[in-house]
Amino acid sequence: MRRRLLLLLGTKKGGFILDGDETRGAWRVRGPLCEGWPLNHLTADPATGTLYAGGRSFWYGPAVFRSDDLGATWSHSSEGLTYGEDGPKMKTVWNITPVGDALYAVLEGEIEITKRSGEQAVALAVRGPGEVIGEMALLEQTPRSAS
Repeated sequence: MRRRLLLLLGTKKGGFILDGDETRGAWRVRGPLCEGWPLNHLTADPATGTLYAGGRSFWYGPAVFRSDDLGATWSHSSEGLTYGEDGPKMKTVWNITPVGDALYAVLEGEIEITKRSGEQAVALAVRGPGEVIGEMALLEQTPRSAS
């Protein structure tokens, strides 16, 4: 049985999937996907096969898209894309990274990674836009950890 190879592209004209097999001899192009929204990132969750996309329309604002059928159909949400309940609205989605059983995206600003040691919080790292958080939980399919 041949394995399927997908190349996922986020562009100003929407998402595109180049679909081929492991020989890379022939490709089928699907798209534009996600209603032609400008996409900064298109990725797949290897654990579930779910596709995620993130970007921003200058008219509608930021959005996160999801497909559970390899891009045949998409759902999207622009609701609640803020930095917490009282935080400012996000301007765009730069990165989507499936982590464990949840989805996290570093969009703007910085995130400080901390670990509790008794009563004390110990700062381990600072991450910014486009950086990956929690990749080991995704690769190893284990609970998230910090070290």
